[in-house]
Amino acid sequence: MPGLNILQPAPNDSRKERIKNGNSSLWSGSNDLSASVFLEYNEKYFLVKAVVRDDTRGERSGKMQAFSGDGIELFIDTAINSNLANNSYDVLTTQVVLGVPTSDFPEPLCTIKNLRMNTNNPPDLRIVVENTATGYSAFLAIPWNYLGGLPASGQIIGFDLALNDSDSKACEIQMIWSGEKNNWQQRVKFGRLKIK
Repeated sequence: MPGLNILQPAPNDSRKERIKNGNSSLWSGSNDLSASVFLEYNEKYFLVKAVVRDDTRGERSGKMQAFSGDGIELFIDTAINSNLANNSYDVLTTQVVLGVPTSDFPEPLCTIKNLRMNTNNPPDLRIVVENTATGYSAFLAIPWNYLGGLPASGQIIGFDLALNDSDSKACEIQMIWSGEKNNWQQRVKFGRLKIK
């Protein structure tokens, strides 16, 4: 893709103390759940590539419940430094949830939610998920228009990432890069990325 820009090599954190939701005694080390994540962008897309180690592929609790099984959650706020007194989502805060394919539900499910939309697998979203010997890899190309538009060069945006782990039919562990388990409704603890 033309005009590709690397934001930063993002979260690669498999320490037990980073487990913020779920029972940390269920986590048995980096072979159980860990990831390398890379973030890039161009003028049209916010791009995410993740290589996830996951020793057991679980199921989602329902076909349209991406958050309930193995997968990745992204939290993006393209105006993170505005209205900081308001902890809740505003029109430029978006949650993206990728549920990876399972034996019961063989297609990936990506839900995009913000105050403007709540949709599953929109046609201009690009998703590629592949099984690997140690888990899965995922690639997402999220159109900037879903996120409120392409930020300006030098702009700081809010960002967070969570890895969801389900070894059965429910998310048992959630590893979060910066924020907390309430990221789905509160934006103040998102990390920061600088657009270059």
